[in-house]
Amino acid sequence: MGQVFYIRQLFLGARYLRLMEAHSQRPVHDVVPLVCAACERTLSYSDQLLCTKRRWRLSGGPPEAACFVNSLVSASVDVARPYEEYLAQGPMEMADVHCKCGTQVGYKFCADRTPMGRNQNQVGRYGLICSRFRVAPYQLSHPNLQQPQPPTADAPPTIA
Repeated sequence: MGQVFYIRQLFLGARYLRLMEAHSQRPVHDVVPLVCAACERTLSYSDQLLCTKRRWRLSGGPPEAACFVNSLVSASVDVARPYEEYLAQGPMEMADVHCKCGTQVGYKFCADRTPMGRNQNQVGRYGLICSRFRVAPYQLSHPNLQQPQPPTADAPPTIA
């Protein structure tokens, strides 16, 4: 069947985790909204950022600075029908992501199409183009993310 390798240590990157204080159940890091540059709608949160050193293009334009994120606020975005795209790391099924205001803000990585599943870690995550969002000038006051409050008119939306 092949050679067996045993793993004795497992390392987790802090960017892939939502770290909570044990006693208060509050986030260890500040939670700052990432908002649409066109309409100020909350697209995601700073604790969902995985990488800020990406470059992607929108609609055939030149490559732009982009961020790789775990999730987007589902009530703030529309995800288009998936299509196959050949990326530098191989074929991927992707979908365009638009803010509810109509501005394209990035992509969703829907399915890995490489023969060996090389890009499986990207499936279900998103790319946000930096020129299409900005960091809000405020942070949320340590929401309890384990037990969300019922939505109110001025409450932040939930994460998808």
